[in-house]
Order: sequence, then C-alpha cells, then structure tokens
Amino acid sequence: MNDGNFFENIQAEEPKTLEQDTTTLENGRASQEEAMNESSTNTADATDVIEEVRQLEVTPQQESTRKEKEAVKEVETDIKNTKDLTPDETRQEADHEEVNRTE
Repeated sequence: MNDGNFFENIQAEEPKTLEQDTTTLENGRASQEEAMNESSTNTADATDVIEEVRQLEVTPQQESTRKEKEAVKEVETDIKNTKDLTPDETRQEADHEEVNRTE
C-alpha cells in the first residue's frame, strides 16, 4: 500500500517540479537575454567612444594647417593694427618688435 501512495505523491509533486523547472528556465533565459542586451549596449557605447576619439585626434597635417591659419591671422592682425598707426607710432612699434625678438 505504501507503493501506491509513493506513486501518487510523485505524480502530485511532478507538475510542481515541471512548473518550477519551467520558471527557472524562463528566468535563466531572461537573465541571459538581459546580459546579452547589456553587452550589446556596452559594445555600442564603446564603439561610439572610439569614434568620438578618432574624430578628436588631429593628424599632423591638420595641426600644421591650424598653425598656419593662426600665423596668418596674427600677421593680418599686425598689419591691420599697423595701418591704424601714425608713422611715428609705426616706428615705435617696429622698435618694440625688434626689442622683443632680441630678448
């Protein structure tokens, strides 16, 4: 008689076990999907950061061009400022520039 009860108990517990196993599998699958999504997001973020850094990196030619533009602006500013000076002021400015170069 105990054998009959044993099989009835197993059959009664079996649906719970299957339900628990299914829930465990679903939770595991959800966790795995979440981890994969997070990994994809992190990879996308890293790719974006790498691209931003690449855009911020300056090539030697770009740096050279930037320096040339700065030098041209400086000369243009000096020329403009010199045009506004009287002849005496221009001479004083030239003397001042000469003193700065020799120091």
